[in-house]
Parts: sequence; C-alpha cells; structure tokens
Amino acid sequence: MTLTRVVPLVVLMVLVTPGVVDAGQVVPEPPEISVADLSDPFPWPTRIFADDPVALEFSVDLDLISPLGTKEGNSAPWFAAFAKNIGDRRGEVEAAQEIAVEWEYHGKARKVLPPDHPLLLEAESWIDHAVCSFYPDVWPWQGGPTPISNLLFALQLGRSWVARGQAADDATQAMADYRKTIRFGRLLLQDDVVQIQNLIGIALIRNGAEAIFEHARTQGDGATAALAALVLQDCTALRLELTRRFQRLLVFIDFVSQVETSDGGRRVELRLPEGRLEILVKTASEDPCRALRIEAVTPLWITSHIGTESQKKIAGDTLAELREDPDGLVATAANLMLEQTFVADELEAYWGG
Repeated sequence: MTLTRVVPLVVLMVLVTPGVVDAGQVVPEPPEISVADLSDPFPWPTRIFADDPVALEFSVDLDLISPLGTKEGNSAPWFAAFAKNIGDRRGEVEAAQEIAVEWEYHGKARKVLPPDHPLLLEAESWIDHAVCSFYPDVWPWQGGPTPISNLLFALQLGRSWVARGQAADDATQAMADYRKTIRFGRLLLQDDVVQIQNLIGIALIRNGAEAIFEHARTQGDGATAALAALVLQDCTALRLELTRRFQRLLVFIDFVSQVETSDGGRRVELRLPEGRLEILVKTASEDPCRALRIEAVTPLWITSHIGTESQKKIAGDTLAELREDPDGLVATAANLMLEQTFVADELEAYWGG
C-alpha cells in the first residue's frame, strides 16, 4: 500500500502552474489551484468498509498541498537514532521534554518543542528527503521484537511545526511549517510495515491539513481551504478503515481459550469460525496494505498448529505460499514464524503482548 499515491478513480482536477525548482531548493512549491476545478469529495463509504480489500490510498494528490522533498538518501537512520531503549540519541528526546512548552489545540493541551529548539531545527533538513525507509534499510523484520521509531517524538515534531506556524507573523512561513508536518507524515507512510506507523503518518498529515484549512479560511483562500478539507476527509476515512481491518485480525485472540482436560490438566483450544479463517487468508494473501498482510501471518501460524484439521491445512498452505511472496518483507515474516517452535502456553508472546 502506498498511501500517498493518487487513486485513479477520482483525480483532483486543478489548474496548475508548475513550480520551478532552483538549484538550492530541495522542496518544490505546490502548484496554484483553482477552486472551480476541484472535484467532488471522494465517495469513501461506497469504496471502503467492505469485505473485499481495496487499496487504501489518498484520493487527493498530496503534491498539491505538500510536495515531498528532493534530497537524496534515506532519512530513516536519523529518526531511528531517537528510538526508545535502543536509539543512540534517545536521551536527547527525554531532555527535550524538560523544556517543552504547552500548546492548546482544539481544546487539548499538548507538549511541543520551542520554535527554535535544536532538535526541531535539525529535523527540518531530514524531512526534505524523498525517501524514509526503516525496513529493512535500518532494522530487519523480527516479528514482535522488531524495533520501531519513536512515534511519539514524531508526533511532537509535527505538532511543534504546526504550533510554530500558528505563532508566526509571516503567512508564508506559517504555511511552510504546516507543509513540513504533512511531508513528515507522507514519509512515515512509505514503509507500510508497522500498523501504528501508518496511523501516525495519517495523523501528521491530518494535523498539517487542519492547520492549512484554518489558515486558508482566515485568508479568504477558498481553493486551498477546499483542498485541505478533501485531505482531511481522506485522513478520516483511511484511519477508520485501517483500524477496522486491524481489529478484524486482533479479534482472533478471542477465539483462543484454555480448557480443562480429562486428566485435570489444561490445554489451549482454538474455536475459529470458518469465516474468520477466510478473513485471515484473504488479508495475508491479498490485502493491499502490507502492514496488515504481515499482521495476519501470526494468527495464521497459530491456526496451523491448533485449528481443526482442515484449518491447519489451509493455514499451513497459505503460509507456505507466503514464504515465496514477491513482497520480501511479507515473505520474511512468514519464514520467521515458520522457523519458530510452537509453544501453546506462549501465545501472548507470539501475539506481541
């Protein structure tokens, strides 16, 4: 799943003036847009919330509101340095919280970095890259123990740019800060390996789009306000659908229970309805969201050990196919699980909890 790609069914029609990028400019200016040429809102309810998986992509071309930067190289290693427990620079994030300031937004108090904080300024150059890939460029996929970046810090960076923009006297500078937040969100969506990272990416895009909408409305810029509103609509629909599909996988654990045996012992039993197994197989094999495909591998592996005989075969055959999947990370996840020794008493550890 590439969440920042344009859905071909709905193209946001705009009158564009191509931005000219000079030699020192690493982030193109978004094109000018005309409100008369904006399309109708994308009819999300008729396209998602269905049983058949569909591509979960922004219907709006996000280049219209915040183009990606053009710097070469991968920005992920810089952000990985702040990962909790393992990042070399994680202490800097903890220290930054000591001088974080309170920012009220939509009735909620948030802690953001001061506008001139060194980490905030340093991060700006790293979100000007065109690529941000943690997996497998920085960390290999390891199942439950797979490291993730400090996503709370990522949210704080985005909110800090929004807060700085709202406090700016210069409208151009304010818009530049709001676009930074969206650009950062787009970068986090590139991996599509960890579900929470996808959700944080969407949240950052939403934060930036909200700020742009409010700014454009106060400036009387109807075209930009309408564009931002379309982005906000997409963010809401994508978050809801990603969460719904993820919950369909998480409910698997509800069908696992411990039952007493005739000799007074206990054994783990799986009572998985056939329809639920179909969801697991379909998600792992066909879902356009890579993160969800990877998440489906673990319950399939558990089913291959404690399901009914027919379920064991279906789950096992699916995993065998996934070992040869064209997506290397999905194949890695399948291989990793199949190489483990199944211990029924450790199901919570397998499930990540």
